[in-house]
Amino acid sequence: MQISRLDLYELVSKSPLSKVAPSLGISATTLAGICRKHNVPYPGSGYWTRKSLGQTVMLDPLPPDSEEQPIDIEPAKPRVLRAGGRTTDAIAVISESTERTAPVTIVPIVKERLNKPHPIIAKWIADHERRRREATESRDPWRIKMAPAPLL
Repeated sequence: MQISRLDLYELVSKSPLSKVAPSLGISATTLAGICRKHNVPYPGSGYWTRKSLGQTVMLDPLPPDSEEQPIDIEPAKPRVLRAGGRTTDAIAVISESTERTAPVTIVPIVKERLNKPHPIIAKWIADHERRRREATESRDPWRIKMAPAPLL
């Protein structure tokens, strides 16, 4: 997609980058980078809040540019998700849509048991199991009732 500096300036001066960017198929951070690269001023932090409160706000005018070339904006491509170096740890579900970018939903696959938990987590699990075992072996009804619940 190509857009002129003037059109981009008008877009970013009428609404927040977080609202404009999705319509262009990119993130707000990417749009801010494009604006900086092509010397297009955009409202800074707090601009839209102050404007909504009726305060006086000023936006820098569009500076002249010797090269009036259109700006290329490429929609973000879906990323291949890899966790732990394997693609089997996550399932990417891409909805069929006619929009420029397809939303991606990540569904993590959680194992029943951890193979090698972090030492702090391993200590917590061992302590939890010890307290549970002691409570059930005590034959005290109150301790049995208040014993920690079993982990998966």
